[in-house]
Amino acid sequence: MADDPVNSSRKRDAARTKGAILRSAVTEFAANGPAGTRVDEVAIRAAVNKSLIYQYFGSKQELYAEVLTDVLNRATERLGVLAEGSVGISEGATFQQNAEAFLGGHIRMLEEMPEYARLMAWENLEGGKTLARPQVRRAFLALLERLQGMLKSMEQRGVNVTEMDPKLLMLSVMALDHHFVLYRTVSLDVLRTADSEQATREAWIKFCARMFAGLAK
Repeated sequence: MADDPVNSSRKRDAARTKGAILRSAVTEFAANGPAGTRVDEVAIRAAVNKSLIYQYFGSKQELYAEVLTDVLNRATERLGVLAEGSVGISEGATFQQNAEAFLGGHIRMLEEMPEYARLMAWENLEGGKTLARPQVRRAFLALLERLQGMLKSMEQRGVNVTEMDPKLLMLSVMALDHHFVLYRTVSLDVLRTADSEQATREAWIKFCARMFAGLAK
C-alpha cells in the first residue's frame, strides 16, 4: 500500500514545527533559565501559535525537560568524538598530553555550545529536579559512559588510571572547564591572568592537565 502523500506531508510539517519550537526553547531557557522563560516568547521566536507548544510538549516543564535532553545528547556526541581523539593523539603521548587534548577540546565544545554550560548552571540553581528525571538523567549518564570508555582505552595502553574515579573525574572536568567559560570575565578582566584570551586558555589547560596527570603516576 502506497504512503499517503498528504499524511506524509503533515508529518514532515509537524516535525519541522516541533524542531523549530525546540531550537527556540533551547535559546530562551539558556538565556533566562526555567523560571524566567515564558512560553509566549518561545512561540514568538519559533513563529508558531502558543497552543502548538502545549500540543507537542504538554507543558513548559516538559518542554524544558526536552531541551535538557536534546542539549545533553548533542554534548554526548561531541564528547564521544573528543574522547576517542584525545586518547589516540599519538602512540607516545603522555597522560598530560592526552589530558590537554581532552580539556582543550572540551572547552571548545563549551564555547561552540554555550547553551550547554548555561543550562547546567541554571539547572543547578533550580535544584537539579529536571536533571533527575529518568529520560534526562539517561542522557547525562551517557556522558559518564563516554568518559569511562576513554579511561579504559588509556588503561589498555598501559596508563595508570586506578586512582581516577570516573564520576569524580567527570565532576572535576565540568567544574574546571565550565568555570573557565562561565567566569571568563573574572579571569581576563578582573584577575588579569594573561595578556590575551588564547594565552589564558592555554595556561588554564596546562595547569589543569598537570593536576590530572598527578593522579596517573
